[in-house]
Amino acid sequence: MSDKIFLEQNAQNTLNIVEALQFYRDNAIKPKYKNLIDEQLSEMGQQLKLQNINILFDSGEKRFNFGDIVQYENKEAIITGMSNEDSFIKISIIENNNFKFLEVPICLIKEVK
Repeated sequence: MSDKIFLEQNAQNTLNIVEALQFYRDNAIKPKYKNLIDEQLSEMGQQLKLQNINILFDSGEKRFNFGDIVQYENKEAIITGMSNEDSFIKISIIENNNFKFLEVPICLIKEVK
């Protein structure tokens, strides 16, 4: 598709779109397609730069993904989602043969190797 489409967005809406694409790339898309999202983000960054808008793009590898097995307070846990609180993450542990869901500071989570 070679047609160019111009969308009118304010800076905050553009940032929301960029963050959504980064979240999608890191958590929902198959690894073999991640480069397509990276290319799209790069193109958006170039277009924004022409408009004198600077947005920091997170291109680094994510520390955790949904479904990862991690350690919290010396117990194994599974990452189940993002918290509404900044720097928190949702996890699930097994306690008394039942799943227990917690929102914990991401700094207290350790990778299981």
